[in-house]
Amino acid sequence: MRPPHRLCPEPVRRFVKRYGRFVLLSESDLDKAGGWFEQHGGKAVLLGRLVPGVGAMISVPAGIERMPIKAFLIYTLIGNGIWNGMFIALGWALGSQWEIVREYTSVIEYAVLAVLTGVILRFVLRRSKRRDK
Repeated sequence: MRPPHRLCPEPVRRFVKRYGRFVLLSESDLDKAGGWFEQHGGKAVLLGRLVPGVGAMISVPAGIERMPIKAFLIYTLIGNGIWNGMFIALGWALGSQWEIVREYTSVIEYAVLAVLTGVILRFVLRRSKRRDK
């Protein structure tokens, strides 16, 4: 058995121990995630800022793992700069044709929602199979 991750605060560990089964989380998941974030935290923050929805949530594991604020701010600045730069470039490239995007946004939204739903369902099914063993 893995030792508890050294950076994970005790209140978070107690919460997962008590309520984790409701969201299919265990203490070992917390330890694995903590180890992974300790190794790849900067990349996770930077890439997380480039993924819609994840960008807002990536601060939570960074805070739980007590990522140094200076590193967090640098990765956030770079990630947000890239994200905003992409939209500025897209707006500049489209110019007055930007309304064309409106025609395709609903299709893109439904595709993203379908992919996210599939990922969540796969996660839940895999976790529930593991619990049954």
